[in-house]
Amino acid sequence: MEPPTDSVWDFPLPAGQDAYSASGANISDAQDYVRTRVMIEPQGQIAAGTMVTYLVQAQVNGGQPPDSTQIQGVTLTPATNADGSVWGEMLLTAPAGVNVDVTPETGGNYTFNVQAQQLVDMHLAVDNNRDGQINPDNSDATTQINPYRFWINDSLEHGDDESSVGADDQIPGQPSFVDDGNGNEMPYANYANKRINGRSDLVNYFPVVLCSSNTLQLLPPSNGYEYHLVQDGSAVKFVYTSLTPTNAFDYLTNTASTGYGADFDEAVANADTIQVGTVPGAVLDTNWLVQVQNNGGMGVILVEGCAATTRPLWLEIWRNGKLLAGTPLYLSIGGVEQMFRHLNLCYVNGTVTVPARTDAPNEPQTKAKNLAFLTGYNVNQQEARGVESEMFKRFYWSGSKAKFYGVTWNGAESKDYAIIQALPQNERFTPDYHTNVVNALQTAPHFASFLGTLSGDTVVAAHSLGNMVVLLIGA
Repeated sequence: MEPPTDSVWDFPLPAGQDAYSASGANISDAQDYVRTRVMIEPQGQIAAGTMVTYLVQAQVNGGQPPDSTQIQGVTLTPATNADGSVWGEMLLTAPAGVNVDVTPETGGNYTFNVQAQQLVDMHLAVDNNRDGQINPDNSDATTQINPYRFWINDSLEHGDDESSVGADDQIPGQPSFVDDGNGNEMPYANYANKRINGRSDLVNYFPVVLCSSNTLQLLPPSNGYEYHLVQDGSAVKFVYTSLTPTNAFDYLTNTASTGYGADFDEAVANADTIQVGTVPGAVLDTNWLVQVQNNGGMGVILVEGCAATTRPLWLEIWRNGKLLAGTPLYLSIGGVEQMFRHLNLCYVNGTVTVPARTDAPNEPQTKAKNLAFLTGYNVNQQEARGVESEMFKRFYWSGSKAKFYGVTWNGAESKDYAIIQALPQNERFTPDYHTNVVNALQTAPHFASFLGTLSGDTVVAAHSLGNMVVLLIGA
């Protein structure tokens, strides 16, 4: 039935951090319309397009149980408040600045109380603008068209000193498992392990801040609320930390620190990882959530990419097996070589076996600058994939926003002889160094021509004999 023409909002319910209650409203089925309704009337200024979440509780005083009452067609969930009173509750998400109808609906004659409170900006945050800080405001916000871009941890970096192992362990795209020689599968790529694989593996993790604001206070785990991390596709894992937003990047530099892992007592270099899967996902530890609440509603986890995905990581609130609300962190995770470009100059005096890449489909935010890195002596084309990927990761975490070019040249001629490949990894050297010096001389003008095609400022870095290529550009 249609309401009368003079129907009005009888009980505006201001939004904000304090709960407001509209009590005593009477609805009678003896009338042929419902006149009394309740709305949330937002106050303050919030950016257009922003969504806000309200905790809405209703108490019907007509003998009806909470789970027989609905608001906006959603059946309320019974909840016992701290004072022992039983209410029906729901989490309601709506556009900021829009009046929201929260009138309880049930059968028979009844009066009701309604109270609502806005959950202040619960979300997951990353350093999406790559300024070295994770800001809880919208400056680091992710969207479907501006996700946080990162790489899969599918290389083999391990231990404390990556350079002592060699480039082979840095080559991306390794399989999850390999045969251990006895017909059994064993974890291979780093993400297949259940823990961080040493200090050299830390570059493959990024910090995420859980910003709960007043949510944990209003919806505490002690009252049966659960906080889940969910990712459709099981493409990420995470590590608990005792970090805060102000020191969220300390794991990269202060590797002696502890307070990591499921029991919050492990060193970062070998902390255990936890898989995030599809619904219901991973339930966050209540002890860690207490730590978050004690830190002003802020906590930090480290996240690892395990598979290519563009599906978001969700922080969800559950109670009694029912999803109440969730907030997404938009991600784009792929192979690290999809984040930078590759120039292969082996065509000058050799055969190209690793194709060049002129595009970077998952490139992070960059500026109008270029950074070209040349590999050195004794690095073949497959090993160059590892060296260039590792250098990209290091420059990424140093804060560089230049477009990165990994440059391979023929500096390992004769290394691929079968007799050399039969030697242990740390003994595989090219037997003819001077041939590769000649290759450097021949490669220099071709590299110079490539640099001439780039727009904007360009910085060139090189390793070992690669510096000869650079020095000969102007010769």
